Amino acid sequence: MPASAAIVIWTAGLGRGDPGYGGWAYVKATGPVLTGVAGGDRRTSSDRMVLTAMAEGLASLSEAAPSTAVIVQTDHGLVVEQATKFLAHWRGLGAKGPPATPDEHRDLWERIALLARARPGPVAFSRLRNPSGEAGFVDAWAAFGRDKAKTSGAFSAPIPKNNLAKFPRAD
Repeated sequence: MPASAAIVIWTAGLGRGDPGYGGWAYVKATGPVLTGVAGGDRRTSSDRMVLTAMAEGLASLSEAAPSTAVIVQTDHGLVVEQATKFLAHWRGLGAKGPPATPDEHRDLWERIALLARARPGPVAFSRLRNPSGEAGFVDAWAAFGRDKAKTSGAFSAPIPKNNLAKFPRAD
């Protein structure tokens, strides 16, 4: 993959009840190579599942070139807005100390910030708006995670390659 090509991570999180059971998923494109993971948990919320998907997607970047740009997409506009503001604040502080984090789901916000801050290349968050394309595919895996968590409890597992071959990439 050329150093200038961005890595794109599509994320989704769903929940039923608050707290209830929920699922999350991400699909990552590193050039033409797709990877993905789906998971779920009990006694959680939809917001927590969205943040889990973002954190897990960022955690999957360990083998990517550090200077490669990363774009994290989700269909939750408020999370995109919060992540953009929070991470800009965090990067601006440098080593002076942690920024004020959103109170709810603080552990996940801090994990996302640490993972994004560890990358010298840019990390951007954007809104995913195509329900029949990438968003629909990732949502379906988050729904799978939610339904499996309801019956089996917390888990995470790779999305099979034969399923990833059906991913509707717009790029």
